[in-house]
Amino acid sequence: MTSNSQVKAVRSTTRDRSLWQWPIDLIRYDRTPELSAIEHEALIALGWDLRRGRCHDPSRPEWATIKRLLDPLDDACHNLFIPDNRYHRRCALDAIALILMDLAERDSPSGHGVRQPGSKCSAQINAPSSKPSPAGSMAQSAPT
Repeated sequence: MTSNSQVKAVRSTTRDRSLWQWPIDLIRYDRTPELSAIEHEALIALGWDLRRGRCHDPSRPEWATIKRLLDPLDDACHNLFIPDNRYHRRCALDAIALILMDLAERDSPSGHGVRQPGSKCSAQINAPSSKPSPAGSMAQSAPT
């Protein structure tokens, strides 16, 4: 037997779910599944600049080339609660950079360098030569 408060809780939860809407409109994005050769070249050329650190140059033509890849990631990030401090913002930008670096490594249009499923991302696109950190952190081996 269910109590009256349990029934109200179930109704409330059901109603709240129907009112919530996904904040990202997927129709707005070019969702072509293949990475073009030009996009791949732009990702490789940007390398560690994908992190958008202090020396980020938004006027580089490569940013326009990867706009269709970057827009949904940025929009998703803007819809998350990220505490307003530079460390949390830095982590969010690094997460986006890692996704794009993995995409460049995994989806090479030529088919070369495509990783096997389950293999680890090396995230070494144009990376400075240094010893990898114990945790594999980009932040310790790459400039900000």
